[in-house]
Amino acid sequence: DTAEAIAQRILAMFGDPVRSGNHLLTIRASIGVAMIQAGDEPGELMRNADTAMYTAKAQGKHRVAFFESQMFESNLSRFNLQLDLQVAITHGQLRPVFQPIVELSSRRVVGVEALVRWDHPSLGELAPDGFLEVAAQAGLLPRVDHAMVAGACSWLAEVDRIEPNLVPWVNVNISPQTLLEPGCLDAILAALRAHRLAPSRLGVEVTEYLMAQDADRALRTLHLLRDAGIRISLDDFGTGYSSLSYLQRLPVSTVKIAKSFIDDVETSSGQRALTEAIVAMAKALDMYIIAEGIEHPQQMDLLESLGCMAGQGYGFSKPLRGDE
Repeated sequence: DTAEAIAQRILAMFGDPVRSGNHLLTIRASIGVAMIQAGDEPGELMRNADTAMYTAKAQGKHRVAFFESQMFESNLSRFNLQLDLQVAITHGQLRPVFQPIVELSSRRVVGVEALVRWDHPSLGELAPDGFLEVAAQAGLLPRVDHAMVAGACSWLAEVDRIEPNLVPWVNVNISPQTLLEPGCLDAILAALRAHRLAPSRLGVEVTEYLMAQDADRALRTLHLLRDAGIRISLDDFGTGYSSLSYLQRLPVSTVKIAKSFIDDVETSSGQRALTEAIVAMAKALDMYIIAEGIEHPQQMDLLESLGCMAGQGYGFSKPLRGDE
């Protein structure tokens, strides 16, 4: 048999759930394969297979990857970025930028969403796509999220000092990893107390994908956050698997319609009908509705006519530095 065939048979062995007590566990594998070359040392061969295995994990897990020489350089780059990120969190190189959320009927700012940026000393400003996956694999997402909560609260308190009532609230994205941390609630409430902000001034944005993690633990934390007065928003609604059931299970007060719906809302009758159905459903559940990714006035007018209450996107403003 070829190495590929053997590896695929190993993966297939993990196809059925395994019973442990009263629980069924789904176990997955990531396999790295290195082919022996003339003159290879055992240690080098193991290093190559290990590098391929981490590549398989980075590509989505539960798959096979064969070692190629460029993998080592790629993994070394990721490792260095991980080390840099630990330094960045400690030394305050992460900072929030803020994108306004605008009421469609009045075109006034009703809140902002805080988005993370990294001022890397040699690579310049990095957007989340450039490092959050590395943070997740290194278990650093809770530290990133809490840094953003602290930064957003600090900024909002400063805005209140300069111009009270300018920004009613700020939303921060919280990952499933962070929600599963035992001290998540206490850390968020401590940031609010440190800056003398009412819990209602802070919103937490989550995605449906948290339900693929330890859903019960995540739900408990979300309920505690809501009970403390913090608003919960369901981000990118419509891109997950069971959106309708999640709306009932999650303690959310706000639904954010994913940009993928908004992009074609003017030209696609199907997308328009789906958007209208989402709005009707959210309204029936007494939820606030925000459309993401709005880029021009025609979209604003159409979404307002469909019943969306607020929107955000480049049609209003790009994400701005705190002083902007």
